[in-house]
Amino acid sequence: MSPSSMRFSTTSLSVVAANAREGNAYESLPSLREAVQRMHDWSGMETAFKDAKTVFAEYNKWDEYGMIPLFKDVEMAHDERLVENNGTTTPWLGDQQGPLEKALSPRMLRLWEGQLLPYMFCLQRRGAAPMHDITFERKAASRLGSLGLVRLDHLKRRASGGRPEVEVVQGRAIVTCPPDVSSAFLPGHRLVPIMWEFRRVQ
Repeated sequence: MSPSSMRFSTTSLSVVAANAREGNAYESLPSLREAVQRMHDWSGMETAFKDAKTVFAEYNKWDEYGMIPLFKDVEMAHDERLVENNGTTTPWLGDQQGPLEKALSPRMLRLWEGQLLPYMFCLQRRGAAPMHDITFERKAASRLGSLGLVRLDHLKRRASGGRPEVEVVQGRAIVTCPPDVSSAFLPGHRLVPIMWEFRRVQ
């Protein structure tokens, strides 16, 4: 079966998300401190990158997905999930009604107990929800070990121009600072990388 025949809409994946929350997929993530300790094993990280790179090349997904360390940003109740909108991510309670639920698109995915599950979502404009290639996602996630997959669609809406953006946790909100504010954090601050992406060589 070809990869394109395995595509499905984000509405279908939102149904899977309810099972992910019930299955404790988010709560089983390590803390940020534990994730940082794992990142000290750079040789293991490089191996994961190299293994995943072959899958990215096979399915030509350079511009659609990146890689992320797996960790919990904030504590959440069993019936909450993280949703990003306009650069700010907050816990949302329960399933949403009608059009709002359909506008939620999986942003971050991980393999957990053999299942490919979303654990963070993005509020998409109507008609802008991307298609997901589950064959690629499962195959890439299986090569990433302690890393996860992230959709890059949300980055295209921001005018960062490829400049680094810094995320700051405030209470139970995760705020992505605009590039001019992010630049103030870069010198003299101990920052943790939270996303990597493959870049095409010109």
